[in-house]
Amino acid sequence: GAGTYYLSGLRPDLAVGLGIDDQVVEAHAWRPTLNGAEALATYRYEFAPRREGWRTYCNLPPAHAASSDPAISVNRYGKGRAMLVACALTTEQLRARRYHEHDIREYPTQLAANLARFMLREPLLRGTTPAGVEVVANRQGGRWIVHLLNHYAGGLYLDSREGLLKLADVCVSLNANRVGELGRAFEVAGGESRPLPVRRDGKWLEVTVPRLTVHGLIVWDR
Repeated sequence: GAGTYYLSGLRPDLAVGLGIDDQVVEAHAWRPTLNGAEALATYRYEFAPRREGWRTYCNLPPAHAASSDPAISVNRYGKGRAMLVACALTTEQLRARRYHEHDIREYPTQLAANLARFMLREPLLRGTTPAGVEVVANRQGGRWIVHLLNHYAGGLYLDSREGLLKLADVCVSLNANRVGELGRAFEVAGGESRPLPVRRDGKWLEVTVPRLTVHGLIVWDR
């Protein structure tokens, strides 16, 4: 049900960037059973139960010990895995005001990113692009087509004058374990193509786009 909960016992690789305190969840939550799944985090409840209509405007401190109730768990089936997050990661306030979907804290966003990395053992992309740049990668035969969409610069759709917000030196990384050895890359713009030097950083193939306005197109080839 709705309430205040604390996420406790996160594995070290899931707690990267989250600070030292348990994560607060103010939202609806469920208590699943594991049935063979592995618990990645458990609930730590408030130190005392709430009474109806009492102290609804503040969070009570967490209990001294965490519970055994799983909040985040992962199950395996064949070669696949499925994760269950039994509570909202964003913060739904209980303080008699409406919840705004964009009013989230940075820690829930970081936790969601950590969970995604945990599930993707060999991610196709590395997060070297800014948060406001959408990356879409499509395989086409033996090459890869990568689109970059700049969500920071919506005004450029209406006005392409110089001096408006643009991004410079945008680094794009592909996992060589997923795409194979791609030794050439080209940026395509205005019907022309310009070669981009390909760098190697471990298993990652990297190129840098000198300038990104609204849309960028990169062709990776062997």
